[in-house]
Amino acid sequence: QLLPLTDEMAKETGEFTSLAELRTHLEKQIEADKAHKAEADFEQKLIEALLKENLFEVPKGVVERRLKALVESAAESFFRQGMTKEMVEKQLKSLFEKLRPEAEKQVRLSFLLDEIAKKEKLELTDADFYAKYKEAGARHGQSEEPVRKYYAEHPEAKESLGMQILNEKAVQWIKDNAKSGRGAS
Repeated sequence: QLLPLTDEMAKETGEFTSLAELRTHLEKQIEADKAHKAEADFEQKLIEALLKENLFEVPKGVVERRLKALVESAAESFFRQGMTKEMVEKQLKSLFEKLRPEAEKQVRLSFLLDEIAKKEKLELTDADFYAKYKEAGARHGQSEEPVRKYYAEHPEAKESLGMQILNEKAVQWIKDNAKSGRGAS
């Protein structure tokens, strides 16, 4: 049997002083989740439209590297789910076939976002990196300092993070221009 919701139960969470405060918090969280989902859906539709309008061949070697990374990631996920090595090996051939279109799509999108970043002169700043360090630190319950130190000691990882940041800026540029009705220039 469920216990009735009361002010006392809300206080037991340690975060709220009343049931009304808890309800208000939950309503705001639900609205934020809806807004986030709507924004993610909007972004996905824009990316799909961008890809549909920009069909071009991508280097096979780049696609193969991306495909290998996707398959390795899927295999790791299967291992975490408790599948044996033999079970995963049986899946590998079909994984390569199933994930090839996704790898091609990701590579094409990466090329497009890189071109937008260049054309629109989107640049990386120390503040961009600092925000990512802070975000990563918060995810792991620590300050940004160990994350910053890691990237300072691993330039290839920092370069990859920089590419991720530029891609995010390019996606934001696409969204901003779609919302303002200007479209790509």
